[in-house]
Amino acid sequence: MAVYNACVISTLLYGSETWMTYAKQERRLNFHLRCIRHILGISWEDKRRLRCLGHIRRMEDGGIPKDILYGELACGKTSTGRPQLRFTDVRET
Repeated sequence: MAVYNACVISTLLYGSETWMTYAKQERRLNFHLRCIRHILGISWEDKRRLRCLGHIRRMEDGGIPKDILYGELACGKTSTGRPQLRFTDVRET
């Protein structure tokens, strides 16, 4: 991370002062974000999952998606066998 900060960040910040916003420069910035995700070990699935969770978390209370995500079952029983994976089982809190 120290090498990344020393080489890539300094070059991007110096070069970005003279750029006009074109598609080519936008691709360069997207490369920068991909590098950070790769260094931190964040996959595309994690990124999509976090975006969805953030959207649901900002919803008003009482909304169906938020109730389903944070809701608990009052009663009932589970079937035998391997448990089904739910969205809340794979998310990190």
